[in-house]
Amino acid sequence: MNWNTSRMSDNAADRVVSFADDAKSTAADMRSRVSDAMGKGADWASKKTDDLDATSRELIGYTSDAVSARPLLAVGIAVLTGFLISKLLSRD
Repeated sequence: MNWNTSRMSDNAADRVVSFADDAKSTAADMRSRVSDAMGKGADWASKKTDDLDATSRELIGYTSDAVSARPLLAVGIAVLTGFLISKLLSRD
């Protein structure tokens, strides 16, 4: 009987070790997947930031060209816009 108990104890220990190894492997796999997803998310955000920067630079360039071509019209639009904003904000 003693030999049987020892064998059962060894078998249980092997199962615990196997379970622990599987848990470690699963945790490492999950870390890797999360890391990959975070990396892809960071790459996507960086690309979108670069795209937004390029678009804003284009808009600034177009606006600058338009203002240079027709400065009086630009001043008139700015004054009218300021007047309309002040009327909207002063409403009770």
